[in-house]
Amino acid sequence: MIVAAIQEKWYQLLRTTQLCERQDREVVLEFRLNYDGRVTHEVVENTVDEILCLLCQKSILDTAPFARWPSDMRRMANADYREVRFTFFYN
Repeated sequence: MIVAAIQEKWYQLLRTTQLCERQDREVVLEFRLNYDGRVTHEVVENTVDEILCLLCQKSILDTAPFARWPSDMRRMANADYREVRFTFFYN
C-alpha cells in the first residue's frame, strides 16, 4: 500500500507540473519508516535537476504519515523503524 500511494502521488505531481522532459536518469531516496507512520529521508543519489528530485521527495513526504504499525509488526521488525530505499526512474 505504501509503494502504491507514493507511486500514485509521484505520477500526480509529474502530471501537474509538466516539468518532466525525457531523461534517462534516476533519484534514489532512503527513508526511515517509523512505527507511528512518520518518515525521515535523505537523498542518496540524484542524476536529475533539483526540481525533479524535489518531486520525488514530495511524493513521499506528502503521502506520509502512513498507518501506524500493529504491535505484531513492531515485534517482527525487532525495531521501531524500517529502512526503506526507493528509486525513481525518469526515462
